[in-house]
Amino acid sequence: MAVKTTPLDGTFPDIIVEEADAVSVPSKDLFDGPVSLYNININNSANAGSVAIVRLYDALDAAPASDVPLLKFNVAASSRANITIADGLTFLVGVTLRCTTATADNDNADPSSNVIVYMTGS
Repeated sequence: MAVKTTPLDGTFPDIIVEEADAVSVPSKDLFDGPVSLYNININNSANAGSVAIVRLYDALDAAPASDVPLLKFNVAASSRANITIADGLTFLVGVTLRCTTATADNDNADPSSNVIVYMTGS
């Protein structure tokens, strides 16, 4: 996990989060609390042989064996996906992210190469 964000102190109205190595271990509370998401960009171009399944939870943490994601995005091998949510989608608790290579909610198979996820929220 390698998370970067723009300042969270209110300096900017929008917050951009980059998770440069999304894996099955949860990246916890990426926006430091509640947020409305407006854009999600998933880059799976480094994985020629496997789909990336990105899961977003409205939670401060996620228990992979039992928690059900709020959203799940399947991104084909060697490709990217850009999701725009015009009116925003509110996460009341926080955004926690996981990424695996199989669709079961409790899957723990990590992608073989980096999956990069950018999110914009406010």
